[in-house]
Amino acid sequence: MGVTYKIAVSNGGVALIVAVRSELVMKLIILIVTASILVLFIFHLVSLYGLIGLSTSMAIVIIGDASAKWLSTL
Repeated sequence: MGVTYKIAVSNGGVALIVAVRSELVMKLIILIVTASILVLFIFHLVSLYGLIGLSTSMAIVIIGDASAKWLSTL
């Protein structure tokens, strides 16, 4: 549940960045597609490894969110 929320928040931030700086569309789309693919692996990790997979998935989402914010400052 927390992972889904963080992905939704970061995708909302990506949409806002694209509205302001449209030249970053392709860079941000790559981030969104990568995050979507990683979600499948994240749910697999959570189901297999429990809290280890959950903490790994949260780290992936936090890094994705930070990279989207970093790209907006370029």
